[in-house]
Amino acid sequence: MSGIIGTNSGRVSGTIGSAGSGITTSASDPAVDTNPSGGVGTVFTNTTSGETYVCTDATTDENVWTNVGDGTGDISPWAYGGTAYGHTLAGGAYPYGNVHDKFSFTSDGDATDVGDTTGNRSYCTANKSTTHAYTSGGSTGFTVTNTSDKVSFASGGDSVATGETLASATRYQVESNDIDNQIGYLACGDASASAIEKLAFASDAFSTSSASVWNAAPACSGNSSRTHGYIMGDSVSPYTHIQKYVFASESTGTEVGSLVIACGSSNWSGTSSTEYGYSAGSDTPSNDAIQKQSFSSDGDSTDVGNLLSSFAWAAGQSSTTYGYNSAGIYPTAHNVIQKYSFSSDGDSIDVGNVTVARYGPCGSED
Repeated sequence: MSGIIGTNSGRVSGTIGSAGSGITTSASDPAVDTNPSGGVGTVFTNTTSGETYVCTDATTDENVWTNVGDGTGDISPWAYGGTAYGHTLAGGAYPYGNVHDKFSFTSDGDATDVGDTTGNRSYCTANKSTTHAYTSGGSTGFTVTNTSDKVSFASGGDSVATGETLASATRYQVESNDIDNQIGYLACGDASASAIEKLAFASDAFSTSSASVWNAAPACSGNSSRTHGYIMGDSVSPYTHIQKYVFASESTGTEVGSLVIACGSSNWSGTSSTEYGYSAGSDTPSNDAIQKQSFSSDGDSTDVGNLLSSFAWAAGQSSTTYGYNSAGIYPTAHNVIQKYSFSSDGDSIDVGNVTVARYGPCGSED
């Protein structure tokens, strides 16, 4: 064999380049802003753990590094939304419903009925882990509940009761989700409690956060950045308050801006992109606005488009590229699924129907 094999003494003589040629090495993992000069296909090895990654998307400061060994933990830009399905859970006209249907994010079309929640309820709240959708609180007629159930994204079917309960029976809550740390947050609601409740997905257990909301009144929509939970609007005049709280430190919420258009007295659908929180709809006939608010700079919302009509009590779902609004009411219950783009401002479009026209459902995504 001709050539040199580095300094491998005792082996066949010759030189075949230097060991590890073409591989970037470091004592730590690459990050999304580790910009490889070689672009896609660059190999990166962590000399501490031995984990090896390949760059599969070379976008400046948003690179994707895929683990090519037995390890886990691909490195990619953070995104809140789902990539597969939007879920519309419970809700009803009369009688109140327990329907769980889902629709595809990859192709527009009607939803399919995939199971039932554990009870008939409306005005409930949905949290999501990486594996399950949770439905908590809500009411059946005038009976308000503090129960919670969950359903697996992978296996589907009927929801199962978690056996865990909210501190108080309540409805009209809004949710945020700390996906990194696998904790769901529930805030506000008609119990008018200032405490923010936490849902630990690993144990399904509720606890009271050390944080509290700035304004405890029932809110219009909940949104999630990577670091903060947001509460858009409330039922206190002028109905425009925007507040946020920190996931990591569980600090008390602070007011950070105002909605440009008041939300009225009912829940809107809330969705979240990487950079913005969106609130859409109202029970005011003239208000079909889609508003967004910046996670990076806070401040007031901006009106960026319109729904097909003024829908209240609808479910909101977030993909990585679109916000969705499903079901709802005004003036009667409807079954429309509509979506609006996160990348360009504009009006929503009709993309399908849920299986049952209803209002007061909650939304999730995977």
